[in-house]
Amino acid sequence: MIESLLTASISIGILVSFLFSMIVGIYPGGIIVPGYIALYMDQPLNIVVTFGVSLFTYFVVRSFSNITIIYGRRKTAITILLGFLFGYLFDILIYTNYIAEKDISGLDVIGYIIPGLIASSINSYGIVTTLSSIITCSVIVKLLLIMLGVEL
Repeated sequence: MIESLLTASISIGILVSFLFSMIVGIYPGGIIVPGYIALYMDQPLNIVVTFGVSLFTYFVVRSFSNITIIYGRRKTAITILLGFLFGYLFDILIYTNYIAEKDISGLDVIGYIIPGLIASSINSYGIVTTLSSIITCSVIVKLLLIMLGVEL
């Protein structure tokens, strides 16, 4: 059931992202991001953590690009790789340092490349535009999943 939920969410998310980008002209954090975020709508803290890691990634890449010349595909690749790295480091930090002390075992970054894709989109469209378009598309995906009866 979970596999079909993931497949449905990603499929609907791709369709909604594509239509949104055609109508508005903005990719909501990458074409697969709204599908993943929609899966975690019942876990808002994970969404906040993912956005936080994405913002941190964006600011690190932006600071790094002031020192050296990076642009285009290289900047996108570096952003996605750093998003992956920071998400992974966040997971290690949470699971090794805090899981025994506090009950935050459900706190997690969504996906592996999602923070990097969001940070790359922030680089293109800005923070407010990117985050609001992701939230808008994710809510639409969640509503469509519920309407289709795919949601648990």
